Amino acid sequence: MNDNKLNFTVNRTTGGTICEVVTAVLAVVLWGLAIYAIRRHPGDDSPILVHAVAMTTIPLMMLLLAYFPRTFNVPDNAKPMHYVLTVWLLRVISVELVLMGIVDVVGIQLLHGPTWISHISATILLGTIAIFMVRFYTVK
Repeated sequence: MNDNKLNFTVNRTTGGTICEVVTAVLAVVLWGLAIYAIRRHPGDDSPILVHAVAMTTIPLMMLLLAYFPRTFNVPDNAKPMHYVLTVWLLRVISVELVLMGIVDVVGIQLLHGPTWISHISATILLGTIAIFMVRFYTVK
């Protein structure tokens, strides 16, 4: 563990609160759609349940982790902006993961659509990570 980390704390901000509320509302929508999909198509419900649990638990853990920046694996020469970007990356990805869960449940389970729908949402998620990483490594 790196003992030279900055003493950086994360306080509640309007942007952080908005991300948390949006994630919570989308998680409720995801669970509502998952329950609807299970009732509409009786049978083996475990894939839908596992998907709903994963797509709500992981984002909630990420939002919680955003308040403990000393646990981040950042370089020894990290600046405060590195921590800020990492906190925002966790918040944005948490919203995107719940949206990805909604897209998967609606597109694949309810509409029986093609699986490329989830590929598009995964590509958007990877694009977000790439944008944040470029910004992370260009901090001066």
